[in-house]
Amino acid sequence: MIFCTTNLNNYIAAVPIERGALAELLVAAEPPSHNKWNYDTDHVVKAYDKPRKHIRFVSYAVREIINTLATFDQKRTWKIRFPKKRSK
Repeated sequence: MIFCTTNLNNYIAAVPIERGALAELLVAAEPPSHNKWNYDTDHVVKAYDKPRKHIRFVSYAVREIINTLATFDQKRTWKIRFPKKRSK
């Protein structure tokens, strides 16, 4: 399991990422310093479909949830598509 932690407007949140394609993408995109995700490395770009989109989704998840709760609208719908590994 991977955790994405965020500090936003005095809120600290951890987003758990269960095993699967998204967790594998995040591990592949993480440098040895474990301080960010690099979506544009050759390995990540070749191995995953739209890595930037999925890494940004995780990076901004807490902010989007807080913003959604602050401006709650019952007509809003969520469409979440998880990354797919490119076929070999």
